[in-house]
Amino acid sequence: MLKRTAWWSEHKIVGLLLLLVAGAAQAQAQGVGHLLQGIDFVAQPGDRVLLTLTLSDTAPEPNVFTVEQPARISIDLPDTAIALADAHRQIGVGDVDRVDAVEANGRTRVVVALRQSAPYQLRRDGNKLQIEIESPVAASVGPVAEIAGASSISNVDFRRGEQGEGRIIVNLSNPQTVVDVHDDNDRIVAVFKNTSLPEKLTRRLDVLDFATPVKYVDIKRDGPNTELIVTPSQGANFDQAAYQANGEFTLELQPLTQAKLEERKRNEPQYKGERISLSFQSIDVRALLQIIADVAKTNMVISDSVHGDIAMRLQNVPWDQALDIILRSKGLGMRQQGNVMMVAPIDEI
Repeated sequence: MLKRTAWWSEHKIVGLLLLLVAGAAQAQAQGVGHLLQGIDFVAQPGDRVLLTLTLSDTAPEPNVFTVEQPARISIDLPDTAIALADAHRQIGVGDVDRVDAVEANGRTRVVVALRQSAPYQLRRDGNKLQIEIESPVAASVGPVAEIAGASSISNVDFRRGEQGEGRIIVNLSNPQTVVDVHDDNDRIVAVFKNTSLPEKLTRRLDVLDFATPVKYVDIKRDGPNTELIVTPSQGANFDQAAYQANGEFTLELQPLTQAKLEERKRNEPQYKGERISLSFQSIDVRALLQIIADVAKTNMVISDSVHGDIAMRLQNVPWDQALDIILRSKGLGMRQQGNVMMVAPIDEI
């Protein structure tokens, strides 16, 4: 009986080795540089779940996006093939239902199916990619992208734009600092992850006299993070924009006149697509359009003239609105033919 058990164990090891060798050969034949070799999870206190993706070598820079309904986190691993015994893993812990991996066009997508939308943190550590999914009850902020290295804030400035917009500019020592922007009742909160703040910058800016939609700007430490809290003027109508370039983060409140509000009501498209959150400091615009097509479950043909990178931070918006924003920001147009979207520069369309 002992010999029989040893025989089975030996053949299981041989089978796993053959699986890895076959996966490596397939990856080499396809010109793919990484192999996804493991998906593991650990339950943690507070209904949190730590997922660990193990790769054959240093984990690539992932592209991450979320969908609200059905709730899921999608992690795209470029230049990666699957070398798993089973690409489908049932979890059933906390808010995590299961994890599925699928490979196509030289990339692997890992989809974390959730019972409800939940905040998460994602970090790379050598050949491992770790996703910590928190309980929505225990966490007070929305999902964020990959945790960057330690950062510090060197200056916070407020400026009034030519059109009356209130512009808060934060200078960061680390250009890769992760910033999570969300609404908190009537205020706008920007959380700078793993970022320190000098004592001299801990203060309130009273900017009501600048005649913008902004009344107060508060900046303070919150554990390892720094919070920027913007209180709009009472009754102000405005558009909100947040963007990050190099070591400068800008949060802008753009005033809306009554005429603009009425015009927008008449002309603004009614978006009805599945809601999605996108947070990329830099992503190839073709890859971003492919993500939109995947969420929309439609076919997309992208002109060879479409190229370049884009920084995008959208939270809980319909996918068709996200597509419209991407097209307008890159000077692109879209034509629909049946269930096929054709995307090209406006001149070509």
